[in-house]
Amino acid sequence: MEREIGALLLQRQEWVKASERLTDVMYEWAASSEILRQHTKLPSLIGLKLPIDPNRPTPTLLYRATRDGYTPEDFYPRCGNKGPFILLAKIKGLGYVLGAYCAVGVPRMEGDKLSDLRGHSFMFSLINAHNHPFRFKLQPDGRNIAISRGRTSGHSLSFGGFVPFLELFHKSRPLNTEESGFGSWCRVQSSHPYEFDDCAFELDVSAFECCTSGGNAQCPRFEINAQALFGLNLWFSFSEVEIYSLQPAVEAATREWTASSFILSELIHLQRLNIATLIQFRFPIPPNQPIPRLIYRATRDGYSPQGFYSRCEEQGPFILLTKIKESGYVFGAYCATGIPAQHSSNHDPTYSSFLFSLTNRCNVPLRFTVTRGVAIRRQEYALYFGWSQLAIFISKRPLNHEGSGAAQWDQALPSDHYTLDSACTDHQGRSSNIDITAEALFGSKTFSFKEVEVYAL
Repeated sequence: MEREIGALLLQRQEWVKASERLTDVMYEWAASSEILRQHTKLPSLIGLKLPIDPNRPTPTLLYRATRDGYTPEDFYPRCGNKGPFILLAKIKGLGYVLGAYCAVGVPRMEGDKLSDLRGHSFMFSLINAHNHPFRFKLQPDGRNIAISRGRTSGHSLSFGGFVPFLELFHKSRPLNTEESGFGSWCRVQSSHPYEFDDCAFELDVSAFECCTSGGNAQCPRFEINAQALFGLNLWFSFSEVEIYSLQPAVEAATREWTASSFILSELIHLQRLNIATLIQFRFPIPPNQPIPRLIYRATRDGYSPQGFYSRCEEQGPFILLTKIKESGYVFGAYCATGIPAQHSSNHDPTYSSFLFSLTNRCNVPLRFTVTRGVAIRRQEYALYFGWSQLAIFISKRPLNHEGSGAAQWDQALPSDHYTLDSACTDHQGRSSNIDITAEALFGSKTFSFKEVEVYAL
């Protein structure tokens, strides 16, 4: 009994220390922001539950409108394709403060729409007509477009789906000019007071337990509408906008994950892979969450299908890493849907699942988005990724036996089953004329494995 009490006291002390570290980090960040240090109370900021880990690097300022300029040409070179970020925006006139955490980054190309399947992205209002913070999370029903570029013009940046919650550079206008910002609030439903129509975000009531002094998670009965959040109307301009990158925290988390993997750490040691290249694959590793958890390693848990499925079933989304025995090439997959039951398949309607090749005959890292919606398929013991682009446990063979793995790849692009994502190749300057065959990616069409690792997310 005394040991249990002592353990609980120790856990409480660690929790208090972690809370104190987070408070210190949030205070330093707020003091560095032109927007936060003038208007925001620290408890309200902490209550928004921004993805900031006090044990990892703090948010880094990428863009400040008053320093860098208000035009799209000033904004996108500094912020495009830089990973997860926090947006802070102060509306000109009334001084209301809006913001967003976007887990998928600013789209790199006009017309791009980025989904956040895991629903980590959210919008928030710090200063508004009610002087009360509000947090709006992604809808849980599949409307998970977190951010898009070019909805109303080539330069516009929209948070949300068909009806965006917030839009910057409306009609390509500079941020400090009239009607450069647009904020939407759809009609109120009687049965669901804060439900949006055709909008990706909904009110997150859970945030109120941290934002209210009484610790009550019940939502205060404020009338939340466009006027309360944005001011006089749906169109406005900005006196200040700041973008803070969380990429350093993602890099730290990726380094932690890499160090835990036999396959990845060997590639880093041999200088066949670096952290910057690995981050380009956009693995869904949040900046403030634990690193992917190892649930299976073939050299530790055995090469048999029974050992694999007993550890990997019902674990949700996962990352697969494989090292081919014959060629030494490293191939893998991110599956957003988890491992299916026998004789069934899991579809990914958001197309967020992907296959990837870290080392291959072309010496170019490659990422392939699955385009047929079938993320993973299982027939008794055999497991197929994509549309049979990679298969393991062929004919019930253990992973280290000859012919236990197989690959099918179309020679020509575009394929009906996958698309080559140039994000992982054009930084090498070699995104065209790449040899996309089973022989180039795996060494041959059939093979066996030296090592296989599975990480749960």
